[in-house]
Order: sequence, then structure tokens, then C-alpha cells
Amino acid sequence: MQNLTDELPDRAAVEELARVYQDKRKNTLYRSVMNVIIKANEELFKEESDVCEAIIDLFRDEYDKGIEEAKQQGIEFFVLEYLEDGFSAEQITKKLVRRFSMTEEQAKETVERYRK
Repeated sequence: MQNLTDELPDRAAVEELARVYQDKRKNTLYRSVMNVIIKANEELFKEESDVCEAIIDLFRDEYDKGIEEAKQQGIEFFVLEYLEDGFSAEQITKKLVRRFSMTEEQAKETVERYRK
């Protein structure tokens, strides 16, 4: 809790936070506090880019999950828009394969999921 400030003293404090966080990253409350600390000390974390990479690695699961969710939302929006505009399932499937690097089977399943 002593690190819940916008004035972390130095790189050593950042490294210590990262080390301690590794053991507690599944704790939602601890993760929330860590997010506040990082945001409040954004400049220090930016200056210490290698430490920042360590922090990113600690949050990697959450980051990857967020990226995947955003991609799925984009695909959903894409398919629904084309369906609304009257494109056929085959046309949308081809677009999904090209734009989202999906296999044809994945694209077909995706289109069918949203056609219902």
C-alpha cells in the first residue's frame, strides 16, 4: 500500500512492484491497485521501458484476452454489417478469409453463427 502514490521513487521501486505482483496477479483487488499505481506513475514506467515490458508480461494474459475479445467484436460487427447490407454468406465468407486470416471453415461457421 505504500506504493499507492503518484511519486514512486525510482526504478528499484518499479522492479520490486513487478516482482511482488507476480505472486498476486490472480487477486482482483491487487490487480486493480496495481493498475492504479501504473497509471499514476505512467511517466516512470515509460522511462523504464525494460521494466515496462516486464509489467506487460505480467499482464499478458489479460492483454491477450482483451485483444481476442476486440477481434471477435470486430468480426461480429463486420459480419452483421455485411448481412444487413444484403451480402450472401459466400461473399462474407470470402471477405472473412481475406481480412481476418481465417480458414474457409472458420469463416463459414462464423457467418452461420450470426445468420441465425
